[in-house]
Amino acid sequence: MKYTTYKMPRLSPGESEAPYALAVDPRHQEYDARGPTVRPWWDDCESKGGIMSMLRRIAMIGAALVAIAACAPRAEDTSAVVAAIKAEAANWAKAYNAGDAETVASLYAEDAIMLAPGIPTLVGRDAIREFIKSDIASSKNAGLVVKVGDFDGVGVAGDLAWKSGALSVTDASGNVLDTQKYVSVYRRTNGKLQMIRDIWNSDTTPAAAGAPATSSAAAPN
Repeated sequence: MKYTTYKMPRLSPGESEAPYALAVDPRHQEYDARGPTVRPWWDDCESKGGIMSMLRRIAMIGAALVAIAACAPRAEDTSAVVAAIKAEAANWAKAYNAGDAETVASLYAEDAIMLAPGIPTLVGRDAIREFIKSDIASSKNAGLVVKVGDFDGVGVAGDLAWKSGALSVTDASGNVLDTQKYVSVYRRTNGKLQMIRDIWNSDTTPAAAGAPATSSAAAPN
């Protein structure tokens, strides 16, 4: 409680003390010929070594504030993760075009789910591996190549991350047969990022029933 100097006026006979009431610590109350006097709170600091006590309290408060600031979460530097995700997209396409289905499958988590166009949902790395093998074989027979395009965005949130972007499918002469877009979601487990969701589709309007297909490849990212 903080006190300020206050002089209690002399009251006329019958006058109430209520208008002059204030919280007074008896230790700070003195009397003189004019009535009770409330001494300022800092008098005790000077007379009883209170200054040191105050300084100790200020130091404790300062230490507590520093500790709180140190415990506050710091913004994570995600630049390395973003770079790794972008590099992984290039590695995916490189392995796919080289016919290396095992390397492509290793980029997916054991419980990953792939949502490729034109087929039922693939659940688990084994199912994804079998699809990739078949898709690579079809692409090889048709002389198709997958190329990674620009990224729409890459984000990181704790142990999860995502990327979205574009890719294209070209023939042996480099002619673009199809352009596609995709979204991939990653999870970090034991320090390793792996895809847990992968979905893509073509920018081309699906051919009418019975019409010849432009490309036989369903090309993930």
